[in-house]
Amino acid sequence: MRAERHTRRGPLVRRGGRTSAVLSTWVLALGGCEPTQPPTHPSEWYADTSDLEEASPPPAARPRTTNRVAEGKAPPGELQRKLPEMSTTAIAQLASGAVVGVETPTGQGSGFAVTKHLVATSLHVVAGQSRIRIRSPKGDLQSVVAVAGYDPEWDLALLVVPTMAAHPLLLGNSDAMVVGERVLAVGNPMGLSLTVSEGIVSALRGSDGRRDVLQTTAPISEGSSGGPLLSSRGTVVGITTAFLTKGQALNFAVASSHLRELMANAGESALPLGDFALLTGPTEKPRTEPTPAPSPESPPRLPKCPESVAGFVMGLPVDELNNYCPHYTLLTPGMVSCPYTLVPMPFASAPVDLTFGAGQVTSIGVQAHNRTLALRMLAERYGTPTTLRQDKKFGWVRATSWPQGGPGAVEWRCEGGRIRLVSLDGKKHEVVFASDLYDRLSETSY
Repeated sequence: MRAERHTRRGPLVRRGGRTSAVLSTWVLALGGCEPTQPPTHPSEWYADTSDLEEASPPPAARPRTTNRVAEGKAPPGELQRKLPEMSTTAIAQLASGAVVGVETPTGQGSGFAVTKHLVATSLHVVAGQSRIRIRSPKGDLQSVVAVAGYDPEWDLALLVVPTMAAHPLLLGNSDAMVVGERVLAVGNPMGLSLTVSEGIVSALRGSDGRRDVLQTTAPISEGSSGGPLLSSRGTVVGITTAFLTKGQALNFAVASSHLRELMANAGESALPLGDFALLTGPTEKPRTEPTPAPSPESPPRLPKCPESVAGFVMGLPVDELNNYCPHYTLLTPGMVSCPYTLVPMPFASAPVDLTFGAGQVTSIGVQAHNRTLALRMLAERYGTPTTLRQDKKFGWVRATSWPQGGPGAVEWRCEGGRIRLVSLDGKKHEVVFASDLYDRLSETSY
C-alpha cells in the first residue's frame, strides 16, 4: 500500500537507534531567529532542484537515486585520495567562504554550506526553534525558511536557506580517517566568527565496525557546534558537536558519513520551522513551582496527546487545509485524504486521513505499515493500552483479549484525546489520533 499511495517524501527524521556511551556524557555547546513566511506547499521548498547538486558524491555502495542531493560522480574515498594535501592557511581560506553562524533567540552556533541552499549544523543548536537565521561569511543575516531533515541520534540538521551567500564544502570520507591525521576545526566559538584551530584525530569511536565519532585534539568551545572538521585535503570529515569539560583536548565530531546519509535521504519537501520547533522542543514547559504530589483519590495524570501527526496540526482550521495539502481527495463531507505525509513517521505512512468538525481537524489517521513497531513505540510513550473489540450494536467496546479472526484494536488515552491502533483484517492497520472534540461531536451526531 505504501508504494502505491505514498507519492511524496517528507524531510528525513531519524529516530532512536544506537547511541554511543560518550554521547550521554558530552557537554553540548548549546546554541537557534527572524520569522519568514514559508511557501504554501512542500514542493515549493526546492523550486529549482538544479541548485541542489551535492558538493560531494555518495559512497560507492549506495545505489543511484532520483534525489539529486545524493547524486555524485565518484566514490568519496577515491575522490579524497586524488585531492592534494593543503596547508593550514589554504584550508582556512577555503573554509572562510563556507562556514556560517547559526543564530537563534536563545543562542548561537556554527554551520557550513553543503549545497547552494542547504546548511549543515548540529541539531542541538536549533532544536525547538521557530526562528533561525544564518550569518554569512560576509556578515549578512539570512533567514532559514525550513528544515530539510534532521537526525536526533547523531545530532544533525539540514537548514534551507534560499538566498545563501556561501559556497559549499566538499564532504570527505570519514571512514578513511586514521588516528594521527591532521584536522582543522572551523567555527564561531563564543561568537568569534571563523575561528580556526588545528589538531589531530586522537581516536575513532563507534560500534558495529563503523567510525561514528571522531575524537580530536583540535580545540572547540561553546558556539563551535555545527562547524566542520576538515581533513588535510580540505574536505569535511566531521561535524563538531561536543567537548568534555573534565580533561584536556577531549573534543568530538560526528562522522561525515552520517551527514551524507541524511542528505541522501532528504526528500523534496521540507519541514516548516513551526512544526520543527514543536517536534524538537521540550515536551513540557519548565515549572517555576514544584508540582504537588497527587492525592490517593486523584487519577494518574495522562501523557499529553501529540500536537501534530505526520506534520498535520490537530485543530487545523479547514480553510487552511490547502496550505498543507492542496492535492487532497474528498472522502466524505467531513473527511479528506492527503496522498503524502509532511513529516515521515517510523511506523506509518501515507495516505493521511483528516476528519473535520466544527471547522477544524478533529482526528488524523495514518496507515501503519508495521503494527508491531507501532504498538511498541506508542506503548513506550503512552503506557499499556486498553484492548477493544468491535461490537455490531455498540461499536468498539472493551475486551479482555484480542478477538480471534476479526478486527481488533488497542487504545491509549492521552490528555486532550485518544490514540487507537486498529487492525481491520489482520493485514491492514491504521493509527487514528482523535481529539476530545472528535468524540464530543460523534456523541451529538447520533
